[in-house]
Amino acid sequence: MITFQVEFQILEFQNKENLSSIITDLNIIMESTAYSELSEFVSRAEERRDLFMFFRSLHFFVEWCEYRKRTFKHFKRFIIHHLDPKFLSSPGALFT
Repeated sequence: MITFQVEFQILEFQNKENLSSIITDLNIIMESTAYSELSEFVSRAEERRDLFMFFRSLHFFVEWCEYRKRTFKHFKRFIIHHLDPKFLSSPGALFT
């Protein structure tokens, strides 16, 4: 699970035709994670003050993590199923 807090300030202005807004300050606070790659996304989003980029990157990052977990789980099951159980129980085996 990835826990975060987002703080931002918006400046709104209106001309004759429409109301516009821009983010003037963006601060994303995240718990320390094992995913160092995520801090790069956060820094870039804060620099550009781009909430959409942050949430889009976070979405793809979480999808990538889930895909990675499923892939490792698949190979772990494959290895356990196809390798000699004596090998798996010996000291220094891949999965003990």
